[in-house]
Amino acid sequence: MQFSLFFFSSLFSYNESQKYNLVIEATKFADKNNFKAVWLPERHFNDFGGLFPNPALIGAALSTLTTEIQIRAGSVVLPLNNPILIAEQWACLDNLTNGRIGLSAAAGWHPDDFILNPENYPKRYEILYQNIELIQKLWEDQKVDAYNGNNKLIQFSIFPKPIQKKLPLWLTAAGSIENFEKAGRIGCNILTHLLNHDINQLKDKIELYHKVCKENNFKGHVTLMLHTYLGENSDVIRDLAYKPLIKYLKNSMELEKRAKGIDELIDNDDEEILLDFAFEKYFENGLFGTVENCKFYVNQLKKIGIDEIACLIDFGLEDKKIMSGLKYLSDLNNIFLS
Repeated sequence: MQFSLFFFSSLFSYNESQKYNLVIEATKFADKNNFKAVWLPERHFNDFGGLFPNPALIGAALSTLTTEIQIRAGSVVLPLNNPILIAEQWACLDNLTNGRIGLSAAAGWHPDDFILNPENYPKRYEILYQNIELIQKLWEDQKVDAYNGNNKLIQFSIFPKPIQKKLPLWLTAAGSIENFEKAGRIGCNILTHLLNHDINQLKDKIELYHKVCKENNFKGHVTLMLHTYLGENSDVIRDLAYKPLIKYLKNSMELEKRAKGIDELIDNDDEEILLDFAFEKYFENGLFGTVENCKFYVNQLKKIGIDEIACLIDFGLEDKKIMSGLKYLSDLNNIFLS
């Protein structure tokens, strides 16, 4: 089992001078303490996730501060981006890190994000898979046809040439079992979470995924995103996490409202009840508590085929508390490394 850090910060959690402080300090800690990767998301035009307009941009900064840890995009919304530019940016990062990068690709879901490419929103899944194929070809130095500014068909390849021969590529997948099957067919790892399925449903999807991977001569890797905070006492952890996680969830609901184009998802009177319910679900399905009680949960996840836990650490706690919690997470990590 591998442990990574996943950032999906909300701007309301920080003052102006601290916006990127946690990303920097937590990444430096992870680099020195045997964590596998740091994952950097891409946009929304919203407080929720608003620190990350481009994972390659933040990744380039982190590449100058690290020597061991992998730097990954989680996720690049390919229908929003030119795939040639994505391939070149991450090939550059692959050189800067001497082969320490990975990329997760997603179709995108929030219509406001698509102000960058509004015409791509209705066909975003089709474009996702087309762009994955194109990026894989460019990464492997295959010549690709495209029209230039004179409407002339030319062949080209990207520069700089990457260090890694094959791009470590994840597909962001959750509720749909078809996405797990598709990932196995096209040779992608899986990045998923527990919000659209329970642990038994996820087990079934992972089993199908590995079956398809085997049929296509690919050794798949499954990464699970979990909200995470560890310490010495589970009750204290619960009390500390409650208000920040409720605020994080409320901010997420605001994003959902914008995505659906409505003023309210539910009546205001019911919002508190829903947020409490959501807290219980996130807390139960997260990695919260002591090293000892989280060990059992991690072993459960390992048994169903999870290879890596991407720990979402920045849901609104103070930086100092998050950093102190990382010491306990490091202890858990070292148990599973031994």
